[in-house]
Amino acid sequence: SVPSDLSGWGEVEGIQLVDRITGEDIEDEIYDTFEEAVHDGDWSPGQPFNFIVRNVPATLKKMDLSDLLKQLDPTGELRAEVKEKGETMPDEEIDSLVALGDDCERRAEAAPREAQGEESVFAGGKSKGYNIMQRSDLLADSMNPDGTESRATLMHAMDAMVNHGCLIVDLTDGGATYKDAIVLAKMWEANTKFFDTINSDLEAAQSLPPIGVAEGAGSDAAKVGFSSYDGGRMQFLETRLNRENGALLPSEVADIIGADGAKAMKDAFGIISDIGKDALRVAVAAANEDADAFLQPGGGIDGIRPDPDMPSISGLTFEEAETTDVSGGDSDTEPSEEDVQAAAIRASETA
Repeated sequence: SVPSDLSGWGEVEGIQLVDRITGEDIEDEIYDTFEEAVHDGDWSPGQPFNFIVRNVPATLKKMDLSDLLKQLDPTGELRAEVKEKGETMPDEEIDSLVALGDDCERRAEAAPREAQGEESVFAGGKSKGYNIMQRSDLLADSMNPDGTESRATLMHAMDAMVNHGCLIVDLTDGGATYKDAIVLAKMWEANTKFFDTINSDLEAAQSLPPIGVAEGAGSDAAKVGFSSYDGGRMQFLETRLNRENGALLPSEVADIIGADGAKAMKDAFGIISDIGKDALRVAVAAANEDADAFLQPGGGIDGIRPDPDMPSISGLTFEEAETTDVSGGDSDTEPSEEDVQAAAIRASETA
């Protein structure tokens, strides 16, 4: 049988059978289709034949990106202008339109589907932008008088964590105070001085110890020291504070940035760590509230303050942990507003 899809290959004609014995073309046996060659020409399997195929579908040569750019810039004037600015042409990284299309598709697929523009990314409020948190709002002093977290602060912080994985904090409280911001600015100045010095003074760079575990550290992840890779293109400085005297480690860093620089580094660490502690307090309280971890129906708010003489973990006594049933419990009693308030207080105290 003859396949029915041969027409997709092209227009076949001039099928000429070849004599099986002599190997010569049979002049008077030329057919327009394979069917005619089989049925009328008595073609048999294994018998050679010649044929002609016309209008064969072919793929056009993929246009080179350089050819396209030559059409747009026949004199090469634009290319020369780009080179003078130290920039690269598209065809230096992508060699064909197909590759360009693949790159555009990759970029489109990698981009967030609901990305925000510059006009709304810092808008905050009900938008999905980065709503900036004022530093004072994170302080324990800004909690509610009853000991629960401010609802606005709690929702603000958790919305930022869920949507963006980070929380942007304004150290100036909207321009009200610049004390902490100035400290961080001095810290960055000290860092700039450090890297400028070691890149211009080989002796200073060689005086620094390589990155290793800090002496007396409670974890192998606590590293201190300096490392440089790829001919100085990648440089890392790991610092820590001595737990006993608060000195900056490694001590050689202070020799490079001076006493004022070392003080700025230590002060900045205190500011950043305090922010981290406050953000963690809010996040833990929110997680506890969301899980009803300390909700005890019928418990009310009486007696929730821990006995100062009783062993506790982060302000929560062992007795409370047992009686409040932190695993949820099976009580059918509906919690009252006082129960919810008590759970929120315990959630904040635990944090």
